[in-house]
Amino acid sequence: MLVLLLSLLLTAEIGYALQCITNCSVGEFRFEEPFRIPDGECQQRIEASDCTARVDFKYHDQVYTVEFGKNRSSADFIYITASPYLSYTINYYCSKATNCVFSPLQKRINKMVRRTYNATHIYAQLVPLIENPSRTHAVKCYNMKKEIVKCSHDQVCGLSYDQQAKDVRARGCQLSPGARVFVYDADYYSALHIECTRNLCNDDATLARIKSILASNNLTDANGRRIAVGTKEMASFPLLTVALISTIISYF
Repeated sequence: MLVLLLSLLLTAEIGYALQCITNCSVGEFRFEEPFRIPDGECQQRIEASDCTARVDFKYHDQVYTVEFGKNRSSADFIYITASPYLSYTINYYCSKATNCVFSPLQKRINKMVRRTYNATHIYAQLVPLIENPSRTHAVKCYNMKKEIVKCSHDQVCGLSYDQQAKDVRARGCQLSPGARVFVYDADYYSALHIECTRNLCNDDATLARIKSILASNNLTDANGRRIAVGTKEMASFPLLTVALISTIISYF
């Protein structure tokens, strides 16, 4: 009996496949518009163990787009630069049931469009830390040894901070089009990256102040991690396991 139950459990988990939308983008939608797929679009399907979608929210323009079949990992990505420009991208995947994307994704979109991120206000707070609008010379930066080095004219100061290990992984001169800040937060890795055009702007004090600005604007929590959870819908395997354990207990 137990062998049969285990066989059925493993067969169900290994053999289960979804019909997932792939290679399709919809939008732009205004924040006040509900997510929908226009009639006749996104007809292509693939059989897969999980379905994926990427949603890109542009808070400076108050619009969002949805793309299916990309980024087979759960992650959030925040990107801030001049103009001002503030995007928040969600990589979402699920493997729970047929059409598992639509309802949870709609709920996540509803939560995100209700956020009142002000791109102009947030970038104005970052500008004194990361941008020198009148820059006419090569910038000086700290390297990994915290020594001062002079960069070339097409480089900026860069710093990459591992928010799980709480450690600076890279610091020094870097090729970049200009000042910007971005956060990548996935299940197994989270980083805050800074590129700045002011002298010596890639120090620990600047890092701490930028983390504080992101947290005070509810872009991240106090540890620099995403506050928008639920990017991944867990598979049904744990539920099946609980059911199996209950059956084993009752069997004895």
